[in-house]
Amino acid sequence: MTQIEIAERAKAHWRIYLPNRYARLVSEGKLDREAMAAANLTLMEMETLKLGGANEWEAWEAARDIFVLVDPARDETPDYDE
Repeated sequence: MTQIEIAERAKAHWRIYLPNRYARLVSEGKLDREAMAAANLTLMEMETLKLGGANEWEAWEAARDIFVLVDPARDETPDYDE
């Protein structure tokens, strides 16, 4: 999976499951930058996991929940309603 593909998945997930964060990032003009950063961190984590013996799919499954498919209940990014 490429960085762009991962970033697109992140944006789609955030739009549905983290709508306040998504709207804030859009309004601040930061959505693409944040999604690419999340994708980059995910790829770095995947590389680390693969060094430990995981295959591509195992690495993706383990890394995606950290930066891309964030669980709304565990999201530590505050949503400021201004």
